[in-house]
Amino acid sequence: MSRLPDFLIIGAAKCGTTSLYGQLRQHPDIYCSEIKEPTFFSTYGVGAWQQGLAWYQALFADAGAQQLCGEASTSYSKAPWYGDAPEKIHRLIPHAKLIYMVRDPVAQIVSHHQHIHFDELDERTLDERLLQDDFLIKVACYAYQLQQYSAFFPQRQIHIIRLEDYIQNNAEVMEGLYQFLGARTQASRPNRENSRRQRQLLRWKWLKRLPYIHRMTPFERQRQLPAWLLRPQHKLTLPDHLESRLREVLAPEMAALKADWGVAMPNW
Repeated sequence: MSRLPDFLIIGAAKCGTTSLYGQLRQHPDIYCSEIKEPTFFSTYGVGAWQQGLAWYQALFADAGAQQLCGEASTSYSKAPWYGDAPEKIHRLIPHAKLIYMVRDPVAQIVSHHQHIHFDELDERTLDERLLQDDFLIKVACYAYQLQQYSAFFPQRQIHIIRLEDYIQNNAEVMEGLYQFLGARTQASRPNRENSRRQRQLLRWKWLKRLPYIHRMTPFERQRQLPAWLLRPQHKLTLPDHLESRLREVLAPEMAALKADWGVAMPNW
């Protein structure tokens, strides 16, 4: 039987979507695609729209007849770069329930920058990147991203979760989410997956399998090892002046998120 998802986790990037996805997969009434981020509705850049509908439906072919199906692609809330995702989702699945995770936007920007710096080997500092393009800022403009969806979906089909609440009050947050999805309340433990931590573990496994690495010359390492394996990871410390500037820029967005979506922001 051909299936399409009943719900989608649309973002935001670096806001706990991987952990939430892992926890939802523990629920017997929920089926999540093996590919966490199929990015089917993101035509540009990383999109898989060209793969065709049959390819997308095959991701949910193993779901039980009574199970709710879902996927999670943070590129769906990266307008304007993937700004056609809301329209495509609505065209294909108008009944879809959408889950959007948020966190302190400054912390989100820092985490997102570190992710890009490591995965895409982008050598720019955060200051340099912010001066050259507004990608990180736009992704952290939660009200703006949600506005793209409210043009197609009623607010009752959009559920917002703060990462801070998800971590501190997990059982309560998950109960509210299950009610939103129409699933039975299910006791489960948060699956604290973290892409940075996963990369560190993967790096360690690689190095463990390469006992001869200490005998390699720098040139040999550059030629024979993946670039991400050689890149040192450092936690970014945000200067006070840059944090103040970011909070000033994002203030209107935060006000709109509270006014239009009722999102409380303690400690943001």
